[in-house]
Amino acid sequence: MRPAVFLDRDDTLIQNAELPWDRGGTPRGDLCDPAWVRLLPGVAEACRMLAGAGFALVVVSNQGLVARGVGTLEDVERTNRRMLDLLSEGGR
Repeated sequence: MRPAVFLDRDDTLIQNAELPWDRGGTPRGDLCDPAWVRLLPGVAEACRMLAGAGFALVVVSNQGLVARGVGTLEDVERTNRRMLDLLSEGGR
């Protein structure tokens, strides 16, 4: 069995609460635009270290914006893909 680390997405891996939320009426905390995805400092390196130590990395996130009709599941998936792209690029 492989050990795993479970990581929350918003404000653990990517910036959310500190984003400028003047984005056409999108409620604070409802990040569903890949253009706004920014890794928090040190995240890419920390994830590399955890993976290098043999841990599976599992990202978990509760995205109530879909239930509230603010965004779609596709928006969430595009945002998640952007986060994964940044992680694979080392945060650049």
